[in-house]
Amino acid sequence: MVHNTAIEERSGLVERVVEYLRSGFDVNVVSAPGNGGSWFLHSLQAGLEEGDTEVVFLPRVGEQIPIPSAFTQFLEGNTKTPTQQPARTESTEYSYASPKAVRNFSTVQLVAHLARRVGNRPLVVIAENPQALTPTLRTVLTMYRQQARVNVIALSSQAQHRLIEDSSVIMVTLPTLSLDAIRNLLHAKLGAPLEPATLGRVYAKSGGLVAIAVSICEAARIERKLHLVDGEWAAKSNLWSDALIPLMMRYIEELEPEEIAGLETLAHAGTIEMEKSKSLIGVAVLERLELQGIVVSHQAQDRRWMSINPPLLQEMLLQTTPQARLGLPASAETISDSRIPQPTQSVHYRTRITPIAPSFLNLLARHKREELREAALGFRANATRENSLRYTAAMVGERVDPQEILAVIAEGMAAPGSDYHLAELTRWKAWLYGYCLHDIDKAEEILLHPENPVDFQQMLGATRIEMLLDLAQVPTDAAEYLRMDDSTAEEAWPVICHTLAAVHLNAGRPDKAAETLSLIAPGQPGVVDHTSEVLSGFVALELGDFERAFEIAYCGFERAMSELDEASLREHAHLLTLLLLIRGRSQEIVYLRELFDALGGPPLIPSTEYLGAIVFAIISARSVAEVKRMLKELEELRLPGGVMRSVYEEWGQARIAALEGARQLAAEACWRSAETLHKHGLVATAILSGTRSLDHRFDEDRYLLLKHWVVGVHSEYLLAYLEFVVAEHRADCEALITVLPRLAKTGRIEQTVRAYEQVILLLRGSGQIARAEQFERDEMMFLDSLEPGTHRAGKMEPVVAHLTEREREVAQLLVQGMTSQEVHKHLAISIRTVENHVHNIKQKLGVSKRSEAIEWLRLGCAQGWDPCRLEDDSQRPDKNYLDHSSPAGRFYSPSRRNYLGLPF
Repeated sequence: MVHNTAIEERSGLVERVVEYLRSGFDVNVVSAPGNGGSWFLHSLQAGLEEGDTEVVFLPRVGEQIPIPSAFTQFLEGNTKTPTQQPARTESTEYSYASPKAVRNFSTVQLVAHLARRVGNRPLVVIAENPQALTPTLRTVLTMYRQQARVNVIALSSQAQHRLIEDSSVIMVTLPTLSLDAIRNLLHAKLGAPLEPATLGRVYAKSGGLVAIAVSICEAARIERKLHLVDGEWAAKSNLWSDALIPLMMRYIEELEPEEIAGLETLAHAGTIEMEKSKSLIGVAVLERLELQGIVVSHQAQDRRWMSINPPLLQEMLLQTTPQARLGLPASAETISDSRIPQPTQSVHYRTRITPIAPSFLNLLARHKREELREAALGFRANATRENSLRYTAAMVGERVDPQEILAVIAEGMAAPGSDYHLAELTRWKAWLYGYCLHDIDKAEEILLHPENPVDFQQMLGATRIEMLLDLAQVPTDAAEYLRMDDSTAEEAWPVICHTLAAVHLNAGRPDKAAETLSLIAPGQPGVVDHTSEVLSGFVALELGDFERAFEIAYCGFERAMSELDEASLREHAHLLTLLLLIRGRSQEIVYLRELFDALGGPPLIPSTEYLGAIVFAIISARSVAEVKRMLKELEELRLPGGVMRSVYEEWGQARIAALEGARQLAAEACWRSAETLHKHGLVATAILSGTRSLDHRFDEDRYLLLKHWVVGVHSEYLLAYLEFVVAEHRADCEALITVLPRLAKTGRIEQTVRAYEQVILLLRGSGQIARAEQFERDEMMFLDSLEPGTHRAGKMEPVVAHLTEREREVAQLLVQGMTSQEVHKHLAISIRTVENHVHNIKQKLGVSKRSEAIEWLRLGCAQGWDPCRLEDDSQRPDKNYLDHSSPAGRFYSPSRRNYLGLPF
């Protein structure tokens, strides 16, 4: 009965709908826009027409007539070929009516004509849109139902309580397609398969909605973003295209301005808890958006999260301006971040980190479950060491109970297999004891056991050093112990090289680390060693090549998402979070922090990446309450060792002190952590923490000790920062000029801006006006070259003084956290008027997003002046004012863009 279709997994659903129809039910097919509902209806129509059933299809058209033209054509007899004409009996006289006659028929005449046309056989009316079932047509079908069987099928985005009068309605939800179905469909559409990484990206963006997936690929192919490589389509750049705007606008075209504003707010907030989303846009707006299916809620552990549906809609809201969505040219003031031309910068360097889509998390979870199932089947069928190793890794990824994993490891170690697989199982066993059971002594005993395979004893010793690094304990002879020679087993080289590179990085010797990583032989074609890649990113950062480090981190992060590799995803996200912290892109750090939460919390082995994500979030936090909340979360983690925990807590206290303006306390907390780190051999991190202590409050004795610590250190990232702090303290203009380009190359925006401001101040103070003006121009060029999100967009000119009285009132309420709906009620003005005021405020502030305007206004308040009440420049701080009491402790220049302080 059912025709073959490209969407094979829905053929069973077609058969089920046919059975519902035979039982006398009408069917409401509920499907999100873009989910291939129209394709499903055509498959259903083909199946019905194979039987003795008349089918009339009502397409989605913008008609406003009593009887749809498709139904009129059906009555006229123009919808079938001669071989498909209904059978006639000898007693039936039937002749086609003219179009004009049909359109002039009364309801009774239409029913009679329909009976003659169908011949009292079953009739199925398929409507691509419920609006096609006009009141007149509903009446005709209800009357005809008295003499013959009529079924109605309507496709809608939500449940329709009644399709026609006196009918029983069954609701059938059309599921989104699986990854395999999307793969087969796109293969048929494009003539070649998509390579797995690109397929994963397309599926995550589309959320499994077929029309969106097809449109993404077609647009990318036309715009040459998809390339055929070895017979497979591979994406070489971001798959977003402005050509997709009309498709995505269908989801918001009927929304009110307040709902669109709320949706944009949620887009920038990402996947957030329900309570937080309510506070951001209001309960009423959120409920309306959820009712329309534009936002969806999903349960993860003990919390409920909200996200935009489909994910590509969120990407459009982040990538485009309202003008672009309406097909209008965007002005210079409202051009979106992603559209600002920056030819001098790397594409990856400017890439934005967006919220993680729930569809991706579901896909990752499904992939991990499938891996665990296959590994379990393989191990039960053949309990070799290799299968045990694979099963162990899968169980660790799914956070199975450690004792259960140890049992599998024990069975695998007793099974036949190679010494390499035995050594790898030994490493997993030690990690479980050390990280999960918190028995470090037992873990060391396992790794140093004399009966371990002789050829892999150095590799197991390297694992011991790796664990000690995580516990902030670096053996003094680590580098000597890890020195390799020709007798070292080839399979052991990567582990030993990774550990030795980490030792060199901790000692501030990135050049040695790079040399060590170069010893690792390339793997199989297409296989990427993600640990080596992440270590290379840290090497690039310490060598001062921030842009290269960012490119490594971001490309690896995207690839890990595409390949559904959670281990690689965590490692790259750890590096990426640090780089975003350096650039001051705090909102994107929040997105990555949410990713670690959404992945299920801390992994079993290891805990370093998860811990680092919490610490970087603490360092970038903007409020004392936020820092305290994350410090409490840190206390609740059960992690091995106490050194790093105490260091992280000291950094948290330093951040709190800095936010409260207690610079002396911040300096003391940073210095205590520096001494602890140096005592345990973590030289590079100790220097970083000590330098930040001097940045908060300079101390000559501590500086002399730091000079001793940096002997033999070759990290440009550390040395440039230390030299800047000293030069700034001593007001050494020429030293600041020398260190300026080094700061910029290492990605330190905050220190670069401070250096520019100090140089300009000193040059003006010494009468070198022309030179100072040149540095002012250089500074503005530097600021304009930065990627969006690294600085406060608005220039602090007296533009707010030009706000009208009502605009000031609206701005004040926005700063207080009110939504447009709340402002509308508070001021007793229409919602449209509120939106107009918000639009004018954004234009006068020179920003394109509501969130940027609010952030700009709040920033001004934090700097000691009220932008909502400012009437003239007399209340504005002097241009050359140095605010030592502020948390950031830096130059405040009303003519320049401002930065939030970062402790590291």
